[in-house]
Amino acid sequence: MELSLNELLCIPQRELPREEILSSWSWLTTDLPVLFTAMGDVFVQAEDATVLLLDVTVGELIEVAKNGEEFQQLLTDNEFVADKFCADTVASYLRAGKELNAGKCYGYKKPLVLGGDEKVHNLKVSAIEDYLKAMGELHEKLKDLPDQSKIDMDFE
Repeated sequence: MELSLNELLCIPQRELPREEILSSWSWLTTDLPVLFTAMGDVFVQAEDATVLLLDVTVGELIEVAKNGEEFQQLLTDNEFVADKFCADTVASYLRAGKELNAGKCYGYKKPLVLGGDEKVHNLKVSAIEDYLKAMGELHEKLKDLPDQSKIDMDFE
């Protein structure tokens, strides 16, 4: 199933200023969001114009382009889009009948970082603002813990 770039995006629906939508990630980045993916990841642009991907699954920033122009060019690269926008995963969810409404993104009932899997039974559709908040809080709690630590969080 081939997807267009628009099918791989999420557009937040709440009236939150751009600088507030990633407030739960302030421990990692204060960069401004420029593009949201259907999987809940966010492309941000730093003050020096660098474009980075905030991968909310693993809780890290990955540089993808030196500036906005280079990023725009990457958005025309099918391999880049398939990889960074998780096109195969989104396509599998759509084939399973899990379509997204405006402002919603895919996420997981049990986050992958806590041992969840990418199968449809673990899929959770959320408002992107809620998913970003929950994942930011989770990764902030996890960032300084040793491996195999126990944490107490509710993911309903």
